[in-house]
Amino acid sequence: MARAQPKILREAIRVDEAERAYRAIQRTARQVDLELAAQLASIKKNKHYTFTNCASIGEYAERNGDSEYYARRMVNLHEATTLSPELRRMFLEGAVSHDAAVAVGQLLRRPRLILQGEDWVEAAVRLTTPQLIRLVRQRQSEVRTGAPTVPLVVYLSPEEKSEFLRAKKLVARNKRHRVTEAEAVVELIRFYRKHKDPLCQAEGTRRMPDTKDLPGRGIPASVRRAVARLSEDRCEVPTCNHEPFLDYTHSEPHSEGGSREADNLGRRCRIHHILQDYGLMRVEGPPGAPIFYDREGNIIGGKDPPEPKMA
Repeated sequence: MARAQPKILREAIRVDEAERAYRAIQRTARQVDLELAAQLASIKKNKHYTFTNCASIGEYAERNGDSEYYARRMVNLHEATTLSPELRRMFLEGAVSHDAAVAVGQLLRRPRLILQGEDWVEAAVRLTTPQLIRLVRQRQSEVRTGAPTVPLVVYLSPEEKSEFLRAKKLVARNKRHRVTEAEAVVELIRFYRKHKDPLCQAEGTRRMPDTKDLPGRGIPASVRRAVARLSEDRCEVPTCNHEPFLDYTHSEPHSEGGSREADNLGRRCRIHHILQDYGLMRVEGPPGAPIFYDREGNIIGGKDPPEPKMA
């Protein structure tokens, strides 16, 4: 019995004439694209757009029925295919897409991004456009950081993406040059850590007096920074990997007059804080080198006491 063909094969019809026409038109269209790209590049280079009261090539394109993205993409296409005649030939033959040619151009404009022996035009022919773009972005990040990089994939809502793009513009404005998504993420991380991370904050002038006999629960900022350094800003129980949500614990209980100074405070996750408060976990040792005992008296996390840390 003959095997039934899948539906997609039953519905498929050869249209060789359409394919031949597509390929012919594609080559003509790509030749026109290169000519158009050259004219846009000339308008940009000579700042001709100012004669039409435009501030950029992007605005000029918008006023002429195209988008800013289109204009910048075409200018980049011209630069890339001018730098590499081989890339221009591959583009005209349909072996390399617009976006792939632009991606390769980002490397050609900065030769230090290209390692000896690398052939990025060949890569543009061999790889899919998304694969090539990922590799180009990876290379840009590796050169920027001076170290190997790893991918980080995030999924955002449309509103969150809009907020990120706004933040990216603010980063570029502060840096006074265009930045990649990776550069924007790094700058946002550094900004947040500088202002919110106690491990990164500089020492200031302490205003609060010693808290030994001072009523209240407030902990001076300088003490918070010292405790964060001593505890590495994580639950200090050696076997615990909890970091995001931490409590301050007192060696001498607050209810018994214990101070809110670094020599009386530690960092615990909520569960270990409860175990300590109810006497189900005992703590000994100086700040920065606590030794934890379980309810049977066994050392938690090994026999060797930790090395003391400096605040």
